[in-house]
Amino acid sequence: MKNDAQHISQTQKIEKRVKLKGTSGDVFKLGDGVCYDRDYGTAADREGRRDKYVERPTVSNGLNFAGVLAANVTLPSTGEVMVTIYEPGSTCLVSLGSDTVVNATHLWALAGSGDAAGRFRSDTGAKLGRGAAKALQTVTTGNLGESIDGTAVVSTKTVTKTGLFASASVGDIVVILASSTAAGAAGATQGQYTIATVTDADNAILATAPGDGDLACYVISGNPVALAYLYDGEETGLVEWIEALDNAASQSMVSGVTHILGGVTLGAGDSTSTLADGTFPGQSKGFSLHGALTTQDYLLTVTSGFQGVAAAEAATATTALATIEIDGDGDYTFLEWFQDEWIITKHGGPTIA
Repeated sequence: MKNDAQHISQTQKIEKRVKLKGTSGDVFKLGDGVCYDRDYGTAADREGRRDKYVERPTVSNGLNFAGVLAANVTLPSTGEVMVTIYEPGSTCLVSLGSDTVVNATHLWALAGSGDAAGRFRSDTGAKLGRGAAKALQTVTTGNLGESIDGTAVVSTKTVTKTGLFASASVGDIVVILASSTAAGAAGATQGQYTIATVTDADNAILATAPGDGDLACYVISGNPVALAYLYDGEETGLVEWIEALDNAASQSMVSGVTHILGGVTLGAGDSTSTLADGTFPGQSKGFSLHGALTTQDYLLTVTSGFQGVAAAEAATATTALATIEIDGDGDYTFLEWFQDEWIITKHGGPTIA
């Protein structure tokens, strides 16, 4: 339901009661984004709960953005509980993984496997729409720093990065977005980790060991939030973080923007991913690399596509798009699905073939 503003300082929110599901003990924060479970139950059934059951954003439900939580929630032993969400079109609080500037910063909800999925960051998204928000408040506290180029390192429980912990304290949180070793093997596990000890400005010891590796990560204190407008309209597909892996698959989601942690040496072979066909006209997809790759590339195989004028000035609409090779720090590619193929709309750096 829509709350009727009673005071000039009261924001307009579109409220809905839904059932949040997950695992017993899962902790969700005020302002976290959630997505509908649109394939709940038996496919052939007329199942109304597909419009009522919500869960953390994942790489498979990112086109089903439902809204943000109106309060902190810990799931009971059943793994399900009724909650209030604010739907797209609302002006409300969103949980942050980035600083914001009023009426300037745009944010997208994170999708992924970790318990930080649903928090909003300013990592570039595919478009404005469901799953995106405009900050209506400047917030420069609570987000204590980040390192997204692979120069932060975790070994056992110790995270090391020059200056990253200058403002951190015991109890603050390190959020690991993606991780691999310097040689491109799988690294630390994505998720939120509590700081047990701050050794100095460059080092902190976590309460639990996430595994070893280079990191894309950020540090927060408490649950930083900002007043924001939740865009409605088309689905954005959200944003995700993955790592480049040596001579191995590192599969991306099919919509939204995939941010890739680089800064590694791929000595044996490319890190590979296949972009499946889109499912509706106007579907958007983007890739962005953070930290250069050495020796080999992040090699994206496109199932159906053509290059388009944006891909190469000499290309024509009949030039097939088969692969995109990404290897330079800051390389990016954006595509759009049109009828039966992906079209490159903008790119910078990758080799297109």
